[in-house]
Amino acid sequence: MLSKKFTVTFAKHLFSLAGLFAILTPASSVSVRGSNLFDGVNNVHLGWQTPEQQKEVVDEMSRSGVNSVRVSLAPPYDRSIESLDLLSRKGLSILLVVELAWPNLVARDAAPRPGRGAIHAAVPLSHLDSDFFREQFGTLWREIERRHIGLLAIELGNEINWAAFNGDLALLPPHGRPRQSAPRSTALINRPAYLLGLKRYVAALTIVEQFRDTSVYNRDTKIISAGLASMSADFAADIGAEYVDTNETLDILKAYGLDSLVDAYGLHSYPEVKATQAQRNRELEALLSHCADGLRGHPCWLTEWGIAQPNLTCPSDESTRAPLIREMQERIAGFARQRRIAGAYYFAWDGEPRAYALWRCGELTESGKVLFSH
Repeated sequence: MLSKKFTVTFAKHLFSLAGLFAILTPASSVSVRGSNLFDGVNNVHLGWQTPEQQKEVVDEMSRSGVNSVRVSLAPPYDRSIESLDLLSRKGLSILLVVELAWPNLVARDAAPRPGRGAIHAAVPLSHLDSDFFREQFGTLWREIERRHIGLLAIELGNEINWAAFNGDLALLPPHGRPRQSAPRSTALINRPAYLLGLKRYVAALTIVEQFRDTSVYNRDTKIISAGLASMSADFAADIGAEYVDTNETLDILKAYGLDSLVDAYGLHSYPEVKATQAQRNRELEALLSHCADGLRGHPCWLTEWGIAQPNLTCPSDESTRAPLIREMQERIAGFARQRRIAGAYYFAWDGEPRAYALWRCGELTESGKVLFSH
């Protein structure tokens, strides 16, 4: 994982504002030789755009074949409503990310850990107060029910296994070397806080499940665990941000009771453009080691995946990216046939970071056409 991952995650943290209230239409589901794969794109910053810009983007999504969009529930919540209403009117289903990096759902007196440079401040998950979360999330959830709104899936939290989205993880001097045992949690400055945060995260998932199970309109909504970041220890040390291995984080969450609460595990994958195909295959297989069919465990949702565009000039030269998107689609389809992947959402449609945008230089890119050609 090279510096592109840092750019992606910073941009998500900066622009991740989206909505809550959307009427669910039939889910985006692509048949993959007897399997169903929910697929779509990320557009986490739609709520920050003007109404005219929102309409332009959503109209283009609809015309281009997008059926489902991953968006964030984050403050200011009222600005989310119009963008999500617009999506629903266009018949796009919603994968809703309930953000926990801000204090609004975490605790009444939650204080973010200071940020540095491009890594913004983030609230420690260990500060999560279940009663406060129930009160605040419940208010939003009751509004969902009052409006007869349906959601395809709820993903609680985002990339809670690194410092950009979890204040229990520290910022370190940049351009350093990995600490001993990194990226294992034993390398953390405050491992007990990280473990407590994951335990409290599972408690919040219990609350989400309770609201879902007593719902009138969302009883079939899927619950996805927080999409976890995947990067190398060297990359994290170069940025200067603590990071815990994806699979270890899932092991810890499962030990705290995750499997009884979720329908799938959330994961993020950004294959390296300069790596060989064999290297990319090995990295994805390692990332998906916890993913199983419904009979043997839980499948995974790639709630973010993307291929970087190395050349940002116009017109958009997709000669490198489009073949790699085809390659990734084939790998996803193979795992979908095995029922190990049940959802895949490309990051991102437009806006920052431009390197991942599907709509560039005033038109849908060749990569976008490849992605939506099914």
